[in-house]
Amino acid sequence: MPLCPANLEPLVVHAQRELIEAAKAERLKTYGDLIASLGTSTRWIEEVLLEVAQRERRGGRPPLTALVVHEQTQEPGDGFWALPMLSRPQAAADERRLWLNEVNHVWGYWR
Repeated sequence: MPLCPANLEPLVVHAQRELIEAAKAERLKTYGDLIASLGTSTRWIEEVLLEVAQRERRGGRPPLTALVVHEQTQEPGDGFWALPMLSRPQAAADERRLWLNEVNHVWGYWR
C-alpha cells in the first residue's frame, strides 16, 4: 500500500533536507541513516527517494538520491538505477563510473 500524499510530503521534505546537507558536506548517506532520521520503515524509502528524485529533476537539479548508499558496499541500490532519467550500464565499471559522475555532479551543484 503506497503512502498517501499527506503522509508522504513530510518524509520527502525531510529526506530532501538531509540529502542537501550531505551534498553540501560532500558526504554520502546510508539507507539506514536516512531511514532512522525519517523515523519510518524500510518499506517506504523507495517511494520517498523516487519523489525526491522527481522533484530534483523538475527543478533542473542533479539527483540527490545518488548520495544514498548501502552501508556495506557504499554504492546505490537498484532503486537508483530505476530512476527514469538514468539507464543502467551493462558493465559494472561503467555503472560505477556513471554513479560517481552523478555523485560529483550533485556535490558540485550544492557547493
